[in-house]
Amino acid sequence: MEGKVAEYIEVAISRIKDSVFIDESKLDFDYMPSRLPHRDAQLKRLAQAFHLLLDSPGRASPKALIFGGVGVGKTVLAKYFGENLVKVAKSREVNLVYVYLNCRTVESRWSLVLNLATKINPRELAVRGYGPSQMLRGIYDYLNDNDLYLLLALDEIDFFIKKTGENVIYDFTRLSEELANFPKRIAVIFVARNHGIYELPQLDPSTVSTLFGANTIELPPYQTSELKNILIQRAIEAFKPHTVSEEVIDFIADMAGEQGDARYAIEILAFAGRYADLEDAKRVTPEHVRKARSKIHPRIRRDDLIPLSIQEKVILLAVARGLKPDEAYIDLKDVRKAYQICCEEYDLTKIGFAQLQGVLTELSKTGLINMKHLESKLLVSLPEIPVEILRRELENIIRDERNSKPQNKK
Repeated sequence: MEGKVAEYIEVAISRIKDSVFIDESKLDFDYMPSRLPHRDAQLKRLAQAFHLLLDSPGRASPKALIFGGVGVGKTVLAKYFGENLVKVAKSREVNLVYVYLNCRTVESRWSLVLNLATKINPRELAVRGYGPSQMLRGIYDYLNDNDLYLLLALDEIDFFIKKTGENVIYDFTRLSEELANFPKRIAVIFVARNHGIYELPQLDPSTVSTLFGANTIELPPYQTSELKNILIQRAIEAFKPHTVSEEVIDFIADMAGEQGDARYAIEILAFAGRYADLEDAKRVTPEHVRKARSKIHPRIRRDDLIPLSIQEKVILLAVARGLKPDEAYIDLKDVRKAYQICCEEYDLTKIGFAQLQGVLTELSKTGLINMKHLESKLLVSLPEIPVEILRRELENIIRDERNSKPQNKK
């Protein structure tokens, strides 16, 4: 068996030389391109919103809200602007620090502010005995003592507020008010999906307007022609010359054009390239694109599922397994039966009925499921994601996690 593994590894390594890719990492979600096609107008608005950070440091604590649908470039826009603003600040001798935090990965205000403190200065600021307000004030004092300015980007802020009920936006607003007579050191970009932030009881449209004013920036879906330009840019960076034709680029752009989703388009391109490599093809063909699309659904992302706890993943899997093709909803009691089978399969400790219902409530806050009461029943549905695709994706993620960690019951 060991010899077979070595043989397979050698074959995989040898294939790299014949790969259609020159640098597959250029297709990663975290990759920062050298330029952002079709987002100049939004970059100009961000520059206008935060120019005082460099023009008159300490005079203002600007805030902005970026929102839009999936794959319209919210995260990359915030990162691109922040990283480039730091470069401009350095040329103007302004000590600006940029920190990006995805709020989906934290559980509370305390853990969010602790993460921020750790990124700025882990030795001096990450004091676990402090509450979030004390820690935030400690961050300000550290910035002030060292003549530093902070541009913070908080991604998925609507998800965080919906899940925790904690309005961290007001923490920064309140800090600015409390330190009105001191230099302004902290500026924040908040990033949210769609109009979800307006649906939160803590942030109605009038409140958002008061907080952000003209610094509310909505990103529209990309047009098909714009997706084509984005795909051409990534193909040039990621693939060897003459391996991706204009026909393939057009084909993918047309597929993703309905959603206006650049992430979906780039993901199809990446998967199509992998299929080409698996078949030892010299170029990516439309058939590789078709195969790639069959494995990807535009409304489901691994990075939406991976941060979920193991119990959340298994309960979501139970919903997917329990739903029948001709049924829109599944009863809570049937979810419980499917969940118990999943726990036995994955050797997990079962949680109680009330806890199960609580986890489903939390999952409904993420938008992954819907819940409704009908007479005496509590019904659960999957509003956007095909059952089979979600089931397959969750099974793959859970299997990978169980294989990479010690098998302890949780």
